[in-house]
Amino acid sequence: MPKHPSAAIWLNCLPLLVRSCREVVSQLRIRSLWMTLAGFLAIPTYCISAETLHDALSEAYAGNPTLKAQTAHLNQVGEKVRQAESHWGPLLGVTADTGPHHWRQISGSNDGFVETNSPQSATLPQHDVDITLTQPLYRGGRTLAETRASKASLEAERARSDAAEQSILTSLAISYDGVLADRALLELTIQNESNLRAELAAAQERLVRGELTRTDAAQAQTHLAGGIADRQEAEANLLAASAEYEELVGHPPGDLTPFSHEPSADSNAPATLADAERTALEENPDLRASVFDQLAAQQDIALVKGIRLPSVDLILEATRNENATIRTPLLNNPARLDSLSALLRVTVPIFDSGSSSSQVRAAQDAYSQAQFTVEATKRSVLSKLRAAWATLYAARRRIQALQVQCDAGQLALQGSRIEQRAGTRTLLDVLNAEQDLLTARMSLIKSTHDATLAAIQLQSSIGRFTARILGINATQGARSSTQLP
Repeated sequence: MPKHPSAAIWLNCLPLLVRSCREVVSQLRIRSLWMTLAGFLAIPTYCISAETLHDALSEAYAGNPTLKAQTAHLNQVGEKVRQAESHWGPLLGVTADTGPHHWRQISGSNDGFVETNSPQSATLPQHDVDITLTQPLYRGGRTLAETRASKASLEAERARSDAAEQSILTSLAISYDGVLADRALLELTIQNESNLRAELAAAQERLVRGELTRTDAAQAQTHLAGGIADRQEAEANLLAASAEYEELVGHPPGDLTPFSHEPSADSNAPATLADAERTALEENPDLRASVFDQLAAQQDIALVKGIRLPSVDLILEATRNENATIRTPLLNNPARLDSLSALLRVTVPIFDSGSSSSQVRAAQDAYSQAQFTVEATKRSVLSKLRAAWATLYAARRRIQALQVQCDAGQLALQGSRIEQRAGTRTLLDVLNAEQDLLTARMSLIKSTHDATLAAIQLQSSIGRFTARILGINATQGARSSTQLP
């Protein structure tokens, strides 16, 4: 025994001090881990501004290159409507000629034409101007069919633009919640690792004092190794989720604000599956695109049939010829000729070696294909909608059960620790209770993410996850051609 009482006190407190120092070191390691992880994610550990889902969606909508490319393509399709409507109007053309013209006078006789000598020949400058106005009156119904087809194609492209927009925003919302879920899982595994390190340190101390066996210490070491593996897996998942988020938004995720409510909990969400199906059949952008493609294909049949029909054009022409000596009897008296004409030109195709008939058959086959595409798209939309509805329903019930499991697991862990100190429970019982609680909490986080994912997919299936409905404004800047009726 020590000679001084203070020495005895220090010896009695030494295990507690050792345990406290190990906990401090463990906390320092955890803090260092977070600093390292923040460096990998390029997230400043100072002055991180909060970012909401609306902010992230607005940034993705404004700067995503895929959406900008889709807008440019939409503008191209819109110009085809202008091109089709231009066939209703007239065509105006001007032709001008200038240059020297050499003329020779040939006199006639009973033996034929005899070329005369100078001065019955001359070289004079000639200037001709011809103005022609052509107004199509009838093109076999092609103008009307082409206009209707181009407008239907424009509506189909608008629907595809909505689908692309929904795809980007849906992916971002899922990625946003995925980052939140992976951060929560990482925080949970880090805390679990810290607890397991403390349990191992306590087990080793009790092993030294002879209160536990090597088996108990080995069990604590085994659980710690599993906790380290869980933490490393959570780190990798968070890095992958952050990379996906950066791809969609353009910068790494900052301090993300959790959802204030589930995306399907707004007032516009359908109350029943039947309501959701009706809404999807009316508003799903993929289905709307296929329906307008079918209308465009139907008009294409009328367009190619018009090739075999007659066309009527009204032609107005005004001509002026300067030094038109060929039309005057005297070469030494150049003149100017002015002429005006109004003509009706009727063109009737008679034979084209079967080209027009082949085009009609091809257009009819394209229309049949469009009809089958509508039916296939309808089935796909309803299938995805029903799957999302079932997943959301199951996830909500699972969340309720897991919440009960977490509460019960917390009570079981507290009771196991108390009973361990009383000697009625072993260290393995405590470790198992901690693992059960960790598993329940991780399952709750994953199930919450699954419910959010299903809710977002449900909104996307019924066409309710667009920038307009979400209240996102950005300067995408489509030209007025996309606003045609």
